[in-house]
Amino acid sequence: MNIDNQKVDDENVVSKVLEALDDSVNRIDSETSQRLVAARKNALEQTKKGFSLPKLFATAATAFSVLIAVVIVTTQLNQPIETEDSQLIELVATQDTTELYEELEFYTWLVEEDVTS
Repeated sequence: MNIDNQKVDDENVVSKVLEALDDSVNRIDSETSQRLVAARKNALEQTKKGFSLPKLFATAATAFSVLIAVVIVTTQLNQPIETEDSQLIELVATQDTTELYEELEFYTWLVEEDVTS
């Protein structure tokens, strides 16, 4: 199936769905239609009222959660680096790291031999 045929098939499906929806709307009795209009009007009025108390509490809870997260992260960032980590950082930060990487296979072998002996 090529792209043009698929596009035509998609358009046919969309048109059939639209026809079915239009038919279902046309079959709605007047009482249901009036209730739908009233519900729509009520929903639109609710959105115009702005912040309600539950929305205010939800916003405050979200802001408090973000504040707690920021405090935890900044506290963790201010912790001193452990000695093993600092030694590793120093090793990586030195200028001789290229030499280390060039001889990495040798160092790996050395560690394996030391462990097995």
